[in-house]
Amino acid sequence: LAYFADGHVETVTQSVGGAEYEEAVPIPACAEAKVLDAATAAVKAGHLWVTNGPMSYCGEDPPAGAVAKTATLRSPPAPVPLTALTPEALPDGWSDGVATALSLLTAVSAKLAPPGVLLPWTVLCRAINDALNSRFLEVVPNGPVPWPCEAQSAAKAEFRLPAMAAGKAGSASKEASLGFGERRQENVESPVAEARLDSAGLVALADALADVQAAVAAYGTPLTFRVMVEAPGLPPAARQALRGELTKVAGEFATAG
Repeated sequence: LAYFADGHVETVTQSVGGAEYEEAVPIPACAEAKVLDAATAAVKAGHLWVTNGPMSYCGEDPPAGAVAKTATLRSPPAPVPLTALTPEALPDGWSDGVATALSLLTAVSAKLAPPGVLLPWTVLCRAINDALNSRFLEVVPNGPVPWPCEAQSAAKAEFRLPAMAAGKAGSASKEASLGFGERRQENVESPVAEARLDSAGLVALADALADVQAAVAAYGTPLTFRVMVEAPGLPPAARQALRGELTKVAGEFATAG
């Protein structure tokens, strides 16, 4: 606010004909209310990050009083890498294999935010959604609250690492082979949808994956895609080479049907 108070002068370097010189430029006075309104709009648009005591906002409409004389305005925080939320990268955010949104927010803020400052809730939500969509995390089924949730429920939104695919420990007599590198257990819920996809269809599915994940995010239900790769008439050496490439993506492909 002092910057826009009457009488503030900014020194600006000017250049004319290759020669530089400094010029004193008076900053026009602006009413306090207009400055705060402009700052509030910038915070809502994600152009500024405001902190004021325990409050921290960026990219959402800050509540009344958040943008005030006592507030600190900063450049928007950098996105949190989805790998930064794993137990290896953030051990303080995890306990017994489970993390809450609040524990992740507290721990990642201690690493990436200025001392004593929490990252905005919107920044953490974006990081968690990225981690869910990329299968770095999954929502704990039947947890206290579903995801996504409001900030006040952050302590009850629970996450874990994706569960290992069942099937290896089960009896072979209770499994039905699906083909190349995949098995399905009997007595499980039927698939939501089935389709035969060529390479172009698989690319289209990958492009739409964020929207597909968003359709079930509120229910905390992880999506599982059971993939069977077919290549009729492929000679044994080529099949082995194809399996080797697929195994680089998922180790389960190493088990041929």
